[in-house]
Amino acid sequence: MGFWDIGNSDGTAIWLHQQVGLAHRFPAFIEGWEEPYAHFIAELEKRGQVWGAHFLPHDATQERQGERSTISPLIMLRNLRPHWDWRVVPRVHDLQHGIQTTRQHLNQAWFDAEGCGPGLDRLTNYRKRWNRMLGRYVDEPVKADGNSEGADAFRQWAQANEHKMLTPRALTQDVADPLSIRRRSKPGRRVSGLTA
Repeated sequence: MGFWDIGNSDGTAIWLHQQVGLAHRFPAFIEGWEEPYAHFIAELEKRGQVWGAHFLPHDATQERQGERSTISPLIMLRNLRPHWDWRVVPRVHDLQHGIQTTRQHLNQAWFDAEGCGPGLDRLTNYRKRWNRMLGRYVDEPVKADGNSEGADAFRQWAQANEHKMLTPRALTQDVADPLSIRRRSKPGRRVSGLTA
């Protein structure tokens, strides 16, 4: 499986995932900036693995302006690989709830230290934003340092897990309408929690 954070002008990050029993293994992490979706598809395909579902953030269904029409990232990705299983993770209306959900699920995650090294750095360096006018940290992440994409992609895993989208039954269900939001390697280094 893959858990994505997709960007327009910002970056795209993907956590590669394998569920073995109750263990959630993350063998690799991919990221890039200003690359088209085809670049990330090629990166995944050159690994020679069979992919299960790919989980996208809620804004993957939002249409964006193009040259001749508007189109959503979900449709663009489906046009590139129509036989892949693309799913959308429900939106959390409170980012802090999503971050707390990620912290709660972190004890189920196992990371390959080499394959996930840059991603683990993203999680470790994910921070709240300092508001100079208020003289305190606010409940918003720093976006300009390049860490939020990797952290947000990882949060898609925790939110999908919370919504029971990763159960064997949910994963084998046919998704007739891809726009609908439904509720439903070896282990390496572990991380203790997000810092935001």
